[in-house]
Amino acid sequence: MKIKRILAFLAGMLIAISAVWITNQPEQVSASVFQKTAVPKKFCGTWYSCWGNGKVQPFKITRTEINLAGCADGGARVYKYTK
Repeated sequence: MKIKRILAFLAGMLIAISAVWITNQPEQVSASVFQKTAVPKKFCGTWYSCWGNGKVQPFKITRTEINLAGCADGGARVYKYTK
């Protein structure tokens, strides 16, 4: 009887964790060169991105939009944010 309780408890925890994980998935914005997209006001200001070579570069988010500059090789950078 104790094993059934433990298994039921673990199954309930798994369902609860997966439900929270699914609802908190970040939105992805794929950026091509010079594309602009609207962003929530709470993300305005200067943000910093870390590149693979260890350099940290700032990018600015204005009140309503961000310039999502793509990479030189035509690949798109991906910015993630949650609402």
